[in-house]
Amino acid sequence: MSKFRANIIVFFSTLILISLLKQISFSQTINTKFGKNRVQYHAVFNDWWMYENDHYIIYWYGKERNLAKTAILLTQLAYDDIEEILDFKINKKIKLIIYSNISDFKQSNLGIKNEEIKFTGPGMTKFYENKVIVYFDGDHNNMLKQIRLGTAKVFLKNMFSELSFENIYKKLVYSDFPEWFTKGLIEYLADKWNIHDNEILRNIFTTYDLKKIKFEEFALNAPELAGKSFYYFIDQKYGKSKLSDLLYLIRISRDPETSFLSITNKNLNDLFIEWKSFYRNYYSSYNEINNQNEKPEPLLSIDSKYPVTSISISNNGNYLSYATNNNNKIKLYLVNIISGKKSEILNLGYINEFQETDYNYPICVFNENDNGIYIIYEKKGDLYLRNFSIDNREYDEQVIAPEYNRIYSFDIWDSKNLILNANSDGYPDFYMYNIKSRQSRRLTNDFWDNLDANVETLNGKKVILFASNRLNSSNNIQYLDTIPPLGNFDIFFLDIKNNKIIRLTDTPGFNERHPSLVENNLVYITDETGALNIKRQKVNDTLSAFITNVQGRIDDIKTNREFFLYSYTKLCDYKLLLFDKDISQIRYSPINAKTLVKNDIKNAKNLEDEDIEEDIEIEIDSGIMFQSRFKAVNDFFAKAFNTRKVSKENHLTQSKPVFERFNSSRAVATRLRFSFTDLITKVDNEPLFEGMEAYTGEQDPNFGQPTGFMLKSRVKDMFEDYFLEAGIRFSSDFRTKEYFSIFENLKHRLDWQYAYYRKTQSRYTFNRTNFIDKTRMLINMGHIRAKYPFDTYSSLSLTGQLRLDKNILLASDTFSLNLPNITEQRISLQLEYIFDNTSKIGVNSYIGNRSKFFLRTYNKFNIRVNTPATFNLSKKLMLVLGFDTRQYFQIFGKSILAFRMSGQTSFGTESNLYFLGGMENWMFAHNDNLIPVPQNDNYAYKVLVANMRGFGYNARNGTSYLLSNNELRIPVFQYLSKDRIKRAFFRDFQLTMFFDIGTAWRGLTPFSESNPANTRTIEVPPSIKIKLKYYADPIVAGYGLGARTTFLGYFLKFDYAWGIETGNIQKPVFYFTMGYDF
Repeated sequence: MSKFRANIIVFFSTLILISLLKQISFSQTINTKFGKNRVQYHAVFNDWWMYENDHYIIYWYGKERNLAKTAILLTQLAYDDIEEILDFKINKKIKLIIYSNISDFKQSNLGIKNEEIKFTGPGMTKFYENKVIVYFDGDHNNMLKQIRLGTAKVFLKNMFSELSFENIYKKLVYSDFPEWFTKGLIEYLADKWNIHDNEILRNIFTTYDLKKIKFEEFALNAPELAGKSFYYFIDQKYGKSKLSDLLYLIRISRDPETSFLSITNKNLNDLFIEWKSFYRNYYSSYNEINNQNEKPEPLLSIDSKYPVTSISISNNGNYLSYATNNNNKIKLYLVNIISGKKSEILNLGYINEFQETDYNYPICVFNENDNGIYIIYEKKGDLYLRNFSIDNREYDEQVIAPEYNRIYSFDIWDSKNLILNANSDGYPDFYMYNIKSRQSRRLTNDFWDNLDANVETLNGKKVILFASNRLNSSNNIQYLDTIPPLGNFDIFFLDIKNNKIIRLTDTPGFNERHPSLVENNLVYITDETGALNIKRQKVNDTLSAFITNVQGRIDDIKTNREFFLYSYTKLCDYKLLLFDKDISQIRYSPINAKTLVKNDIKNAKNLEDEDIEEDIEIEIDSGIMFQSRFKAVNDFFAKAFNTRKVSKENHLTQSKPVFERFNSSRAVATRLRFSFTDLITKVDNEPLFEGMEAYTGEQDPNFGQPTGFMLKSRVKDMFEDYFLEAGIRFSSDFRTKEYFSIFENLKHRLDWQYAYYRKTQSRYTFNRTNFIDKTRMLINMGHIRAKYPFDTYSSLSLTGQLRLDKNILLASDTFSLNLPNITEQRISLQLEYIFDNTSKIGVNSYIGNRSKFFLRTYNKFNIRVNTPATFNLSKKLMLVLGFDTRQYFQIFGKSILAFRMSGQTSFGTESNLYFLGGMENWMFAHNDNLIPVPQNDNYAYKVLVANMRGFGYNARNGTSYLLSNNELRIPVFQYLSKDRIKRAFFRDFQLTMFFDIGTAWRGLTPFSESNPANTRTIEVPPSIKIKLKYYADPIVAGYGLGARTTFLGYFLKFDYAWGIETGNIQKPVFYFTMGYDF
């Protein structure tokens, strides 16, 4: 019975809505397109390859075949595990697209069109592609997480994308699943729980008042972490098997609350309370451990609003440098340690919140003489090496040899050479790079992850300290076979002279990174205690101790003979701390860990690798080891992939699954393939191509056709470089038909768009003698657009357009039979600049700024080959200048304050006629006709200017206009409820307060005598015609209240406004419209 009632409700609601939409509505000039860009700096994406295995189709480009080989092994680790947890199978293979680094990934067009799809109603059919995009950052462990993350998304999309009528109804009436539910589940499936999650959650529970920590509020601010911690809690308390049952029930019922109740016998509120208690107990002993020792005071402390990266300190201890990264906006600072003076020496990029932040660059190292600093950074796809002089603040610069697609770290070997830790063929290795010749020599050649290069001196010899997840110490060429480069990072050093790699630490289950030397101590960052802290270890024995015990995490460390510098993060608190070298003698709760040292460096004059003890186990004193009440926190990394032992043969073995070998014969060049992305059927009246209607001199400014039924579809290629969209729309009275097709080529830096549009419309209009004419209007239009993106936010485009308008007067008598058809031919050229950094934070809610400025010129010509033949290349010219700028602010937590200012002016031998008043898509619309419609043939097009609430159409008209809209949008029910709102009707409900003010005029200014607002013409046939001049304020305004919400997938708006005209408040006007606000 419930299904039957649901179907009846949907059917009749849709029927009623469509019947209402048959009212005449008008052009939505307020919904002009903005949009962001992707910028391609090189042509490496022209050479794509593919490889197919049982569950994936792997795509790579250029020299990244080695990276693809590793990814093929990693996919075998990801798929089966997620399939088992979810207990769900997908039929199609997953398409895995690999990028060599984050910079290349950010240049791709993948996902660029997603933000343009606003309609999500019952007619929106989305063809989900099983597509996963990953990039390599030097650590294959992170690449595996990305593959698992993407695979989990594909599984969940397939699980919850059924297109049954009942599920469509539930999607329309109810909001989607809460963010914490979906995002947290995806994160949990990617890597369950890791040290970074643990660090953030621990800091929240140990920093804030526990009484104020509520899961619902936490989930609104950090849905990924909240959801992930919740699933980990369910896993630990109720068992992993419960997750599969839980997801099965949710897939059937679409109701998480009842599903959790069925599986755990507890409702969500009780589970949230348990979640809090679970982690409170987990972290209860942390403060006791953290406060065991007195912390030393730093010599220098620098606070930052943004993450601190790329720290460095000079050898003489006079200077240090660091960079801050504000969502890809990078600033590099040089600090005089003695005076404390700070200066900015590099400023790169711009704030970009829409793409992942790249923290890799810049990389900085002081030169041997301490009078300069080497800086490696990336700009427009190229790598640069800058030598900055501290004394005169000048620099010389070179482009680094293009063989490197990524540099992870570097250090100075001597005055002529650098040691680069770089990726040239899919693997991070070490290179000796000559600064002058830009030539390099490869020092390592294997498939392991070798990172954190640091040149140090041991026993009078220069060596390269580094971190690696390698399983052996061989420096011979090693090719990838069936063992993927996963596992934990240990510390090694490379003896270049003897071509030997020597292991310094071996800690199964833990990671050591960023090694350095302080006198006779090896120092590095380790996650051994469940937090990222610094540990020291004597190089001549096995003794080791922690020298920091921070509540946050240590991100990087640099040392010299006198000082100890590290960067530190705790939640959103970023610090750079400088200590005296004596900090290395501090001992925080020393642990009795027999950290493996493969060589007693003090006694090994030749730095030779020696045999090591068999089956050495690590023993950790419970006084420092943070004992987790979660079993997996203590052994997560040990169980994550491998169990390793040290053998007398000096190699490490690893338990592993059986992997499929890479078969080069199965790798083939990728061909251009297209697939459907979506199919939309909807009721709407949005203007296509922002088209303007030809002005035919009618007295009634009728702007459009009845709301119609739209059917359109879009196809795209695999990498979303090419898009083809086509559609058709019929009006509800079947008098208007529109056809269009658009092709876009976004593959290169210059984006191209080709479009064709055809419209036929039959209409009845009053002629100048007040008789009704029946006409048929034909529009054929084609355009070509070239767009040059400067960056993600801004672009400059040039559009050429050819438009043919034809008005055919259908004969009703002999006189009309002999009247000629009206044919107009125009060619136009438009130059347009667009800036858009807005971010959508909810339905009808944005923050940020978007603006466009344009210059458009029209040339009317007449070429006719039939009798009588005509050839006139230029009859009339028109120039249009315009702008549209919008600013959005978030206030009171959830409300949006929106401002819009727009204007246009047209001049020449013909011009546009702008009609100010009313709203877009106004149902039951009417005309005010406060200003007479001009009666001449010098107008090319008529344009509706909205919103001007409080009036009907044609409150003012003219060849220029200026309009300001100001709105406050308040999501009322989101304030009233702290819990998640299930029904979309209440979730998206907004109350608005607005104020509109604008004018349209002819002449130089709104106050000129030629403005029609100041004249009235009274005619008394047959011979009396009186022209009156009087003052009427050319500026009109309106204010009022409104409400908006989502109903059956359509966004409906209700406004009640009072107009102000020449100081008088008008009678209120009610507006019922459909579509989003500006």
